Amino acid sequence: MAPLSAMAFAPVGRLECISTRDLKEDVYMQQPPEFVNPNLPHHVFKDLGPLQYFLGIEVSRNPSSLYLSQSKYISDLLFRSNMHQSKPISIPLSASIKLTALDGHSFKDPQFYRSIIGRFQYLAVTQPDISFAVNKVCQFMHYPRLPHWHAVKRIL
Repeated sequence: MAPLSAMAFAPVGRLECISTRDLKEDVYMQQPPEFVNPNLPHHVFKDLGPLQYFLGIEVSRNPSSLYLSQSKYISDLLFRSNMHQSKPISIPLSASIKLTALDGHSFKDPQFYRSIIGRFQYLAVTQPDISFAVNKVCQFMHYPRLPHWHAVKRIL
């Protein structure tokens, strides 16, 4: 048998912690050196309680289920684009619409167009009913024109 020093051996200790009540004290710990950020050496995190809002998704829960809603994210998107008073339509963009790079006049604020489309892309992951329309208007992010913006407004 090989000597102990030649074997791959790592002693592992097992510590058990049993808690029968809530801890009402602050707990101080030291972070492992590889996780310390030299720019923020004393940066710590604190439990802020149950999750309520994260990445534009509102989280509600009851004992048997978890409900995720993006209504605030959508509402903010509508206000940002000044479309909060618009009426909804059933089909965001017709499949037969033909948008080209040379249609109409150029859009006056391409950065604004890109920011709205970027928000749409995030939203399209959870709203597959608008995926086709979002994909269509994303094709013109580099040089948006007025017909492309009108298509975006239909999605909004």
